[in-house]
Amino acid sequence: MSQSKFHIVPYTPEFEPALLKLERNSTQGSMIQLEMIRDNFLSRSIVFENYRVYLGLTENGELAGVTAGAIVPFERNGERENVGIGYDLKVAKKFRRQGLSKQFGSHLVNQYFLSEGIKDFFITLKTNNVPVAKAAYVIERKWHYYDFIYLTIPTYKRIKEQSEYSDNQLFKLGLFSDKEDLNKYFSRLDNGLGIWNTDLMYSIKLRKLHSLMKVFQKVGNIFSSKEKQIPGEGEILKFATLFDYNFDNFYAINEVLAKLQKANIQYLNICCRKGDFVWDVLKPLAMNAYPYTALSTFNTNSTDKIKFDVRCF
Repeated sequence: MSQSKFHIVPYTPEFEPALLKLERNSTQGSMIQLEMIRDNFLSRSIVFENYRVYLGLTENGELAGVTAGAIVPFERNGERENVGIGYDLKVAKKFRRQGLSKQFGSHLVNQYFLSEGIKDFFITLKTNNVPVAKAAYVIERKWHYYDFIYLTIPTYKRIKEQSEYSDNQLFKLGLFSDKEDLNKYFSRLDNGLGIWNTDLMYSIKLRKLHSLMKVFQKVGNIFSSKEKQIPGEGEILKFATLFDYNFDNFYAINEVLAKLQKANIQYLNICCRKGDFVWDVLKPLAMNAYPYTALSTFNTNSTDKIKFDVRCF
């Protein structure tokens, strides 16, 4: 096997401008191109107690890509353990298909997770994101799939009184940390329902709309009130993520939506599984429902009760 042309090194602040440029050039989507916006590259990582950010450099020191990982608690059927998560994988276009993603995966596992005594790890990805999955498969372990859904709810919407739903919920998000400096990132209602301010880690810029989408946006906005306007090119979209939701406190979600709307946060993300009551109640309100997969080295099945840390989502 030939020696890699890339060197893997820890993050240093001198690469901050290059990292933010890489972020700008790493848009997602085709009909709608989205760009992640953050004040500094570490904003997604500093919420974790234990994390690493690694850079891939060429022989002449040019930034080719970046990845990050953290050690987080994970709960399955009421039993908690620490696992590793990989995230923030980005490779510059001219360096793609040259093995850097796979090199990053091996480095995260061997130089970080295993050295910290962490034997299991996972990533989350859109279910059809084959390149990211391939980067994980370089790790010679048996991989398991756990599918879930990202629902995005515009915060101007409200749920109405619902018919009876069964108290079924296999998938949850929680916050497994008592770090005092995390207090600015979240709030709770009196009933325990949690709001994680994802916008303090990053926002999303609507970078470009396909011409057909522009027509749809302009026509739709003619007949919409200001709060229901479809965003256009250049607009910044802010999100929050719901956590510690259950059958008993979920009725207060309208209070959460109103609070976020007042704070000019346009969207609430809620993760669930099809079949859970959350899916049944909120699917009619969602502007989209993205299928996601947790690809992990620990086994999960369709009857397990799973709880992930909201900081990972």
